[in-house]
Amino acid sequence: MDIHSARSFYRAFNRPSLSDDERARCTRAIEKFSENPFHPSLNYERLGGSSRQNQCSIRASQELRIILAVDPDFSSPESVLLLYAGHHDAAYRWASRRGYYTDAEGTVNLGNVAPPDTALANAISSLSDFEEWQLFLHPDQEPLVKRHYVGGEARIRGAAGTGKTVVALHRAVELGRRYAGEKVLFTTFSRSLTMHLKHLYRRMPNAPENVDFLNIDRVAYRLVKQWVDGQKVDAAFEAAYREIVPGTALERCRRDYVKDEIEKIIKGRAATREQYLDTGRFDRLGRRRRFTRADRELCWRLREAWDDEMRKDETTSFADVLIAARNRAWAREAGEYRAAIVDEAQDMTLVGMQLVRALVAGKRENRVPRDGLLILDDAAQRIYAGGFRLAWADLRVKGRSEILRTNYRNTRPIVEAAKAVRGDVLPVMEDNDDGAALHADFEQTEGSLPVFIRVAPGGEVCAIADEVRKLVDDGSMTHESIGVLMRSNVDADRAAKALFRKEVPCAMLKDMRHGTLGDGVRVGTFDRSKGLEFRAVLIPRLGASIFPHKEEDRYLQQTIPGLPTTVREPTDEEREARQLELDRLYVGMTRAKERLYMIADEAPCPEVENARRFFRRDRHRIGGPITSDP
Repeated sequence: MDIHSARSFYRAFNRPSLSDDERARCTRAIEKFSENPFHPSLNYERLGGSSRQNQCSIRASQELRIILAVDPDFSSPESVLLLYAGHHDAAYRWASRRGYYTDAEGTVNLGNVAPPDTALANAISSLSDFEEWQLFLHPDQEPLVKRHYVGGEARIRGAAGTGKTVVALHRAVELGRRYAGEKVLFTTFSRSLTMHLKHLYRRMPNAPENVDFLNIDRVAYRLVKQWVDGQKVDAAFEAAYREIVPGTALERCRRDYVKDEIEKIIKGRAATREQYLDTGRFDRLGRRRRFTRADRELCWRLREAWDDEMRKDETTSFADVLIAARNRAWAREAGEYRAAIVDEAQDMTLVGMQLVRALVAGKRENRVPRDGLLILDDAAQRIYAGGFRLAWADLRVKGRSEILRTNYRNTRPIVEAAKAVRGDVLPVMEDNDDGAALHADFEQTEGSLPVFIRVAPGGEVCAIADEVRKLVDDGSMTHESIGVLMRSNVDADRAAKALFRKEVPCAMLKDMRHGTLGDGVRVGTFDRSKGLEFRAVLIPRLGASIFPHKEEDRYLQQTIPGLPTTVREPTDEEREARQLELDRLYVGMTRAKERLYMIADEAPCPEVENARRFFRRDRHRIGGPITSDP
């Protein structure tokens, strides 16, 4: 008998409402069914009266039921699809809502999860240990994976949790098989994320070997074979800054803002001096602070001085390597790859996207070949300054653009809280983007409210350790299913060391680039959590004086009761910088599948405070009580 598992079975089987003993009973019942479906103890019965209705149930105990779909019919089950496992009433309600029929698409053969000679129980256990979304593709998403894009390029958008990366990985498998004699590229902005996705891909059943997983910088290095010394690049910028900026209007800008202007706007779009200085035509997409022509003149002078300093040190920047790689790829008659997939495209620069296009099309005037380029993005999850429009990269996706509208990862309360904190305004990549955070329906409508924990000064790590122990000790989660996320590597390193001293095992997300992580709670930054999910996420350091990271942001504290209101309005530059940090926080919050904890040892940042109705606020925690709530 061939036994498959559906996404719904994984979810039900791993819910905290089922004890380990109940899971074991379910597994034994499934094994018994595979040997003899009509064993009297199973009470195997058909659900529904129509010949089209293919759902059946078996009994794992007096209280437990397993719902399955059988093929070809009830009396001779040759192929079985596990659909649901749970308590009696809940199981039958689940089956009733689906009309007692299930399409067998988007499933996993348990024989592919564990070696063929492994017992069924171990195969189910292997499935439970394997991150769910790597394996399961919803039937509604199957057409996107199988589609032939005759026009060449295509785009898939979707809010956090809607399965963009799932679609991308399955599309990589499809393209690898479809073009077996040629190479396919899977790329994104981050080396850590790319290595993680490569690991997931290799664990998918029968994944073709002709798919290359390379982050965009690595792709560029392979073309121009020029490595970047980050320390020398930063030192060159500081020298150029001291030469050009003091006493000028640019001195009113933060160093990082000006540096991003050069890396993400000027070099990120490979703009000429004439183009950049044209204030009427050159749109600095994603930037809120207005730059006059005089401001742009100064920025261009700083760019030239920075280039001079880098030449003296015989180094170059990432942005320059990308431009050189793009130009080299443009010089070729044809592309190096038959097709490419770009995940998290909102974090690419225009030059990076032009490079990927050239890798599949060759010369700039060439068209993207059939199935040549799939772009996946969500502007709400951007983490870098600037932006671009797809048309600027000679990409036209009209008629080949889809939006994923169902969230399979998060519960509704988690996403509602994340959107309330982040806000609803987005940059756009296409003219038909509406500039608002994408809406999604929820597969999991119910769930616990996110929790805001207020502790006494210095009590955040104690609160994290306390919550982790509770989640692990009651058997509902493992350390590896919990993420502790924050904005900077420095904060993450300090948190991991402090948790280790409290005997909480930790594994650092930054080590993903070297392969799979070891045991322990996953600790890292919002940026590195992209593409990941955790059953529980804890986010500390959200106090008003430290989040996002600037003292000058204290002007926003006027929205918190009891703090001074005679403060200045934020500048456009400050609004932009703060929104980027909120975008990163949104990424971190939406990594949580079931539980989300926000922690601060003072009054929280205004965005969390103003979203208070979306959180349950705990009054007593290790480290001190929260201040009273109305």
